Amino acid sequence: MNIWDQKRARLEKEETEAKKQLDRILDDEQQMVFDMGQRFDDLMNSFYHFDHAYNSTGGNEFQQASGRVTQEFQAGRRRMQQRIEATAESKRQVTRYYDDQTDEVLRQKYIAQKDKD
Repeated sequence: MNIWDQKRARLEKEETEAKKQLDRILDDEQQMVFDMGQRFDDLMNSFYHFDHAYNSTGGNEFQQASGRVTQEFQAGRRRMQQRIEATAESKRQVTRYYDDQTDEVLRQKYIAQKDKD
């Protein structure tokens, strides 16, 4: 294996590791969004049952509390979605970076072989 192939193999290994790490981060972030949704559903269910037991007419307290919780949940979910999008963009940037590096190694290999001939 010549030096160019070694450099290319090293770049491919680095890229694979970087992408694996970003995939783990994405999985964790997506799991957090899912968990947030589950907790939100549980909380809203608790609010409903509490309010129903407290005030059989439905009451304004439940509406106010659930509205605020819904707003906070949606804001948190938007922040998490932005993090997920940023992580996905990081993965795309890693791909572009390593593609560029690999292209440069191949270009240098081609030039070196051309100079030999």
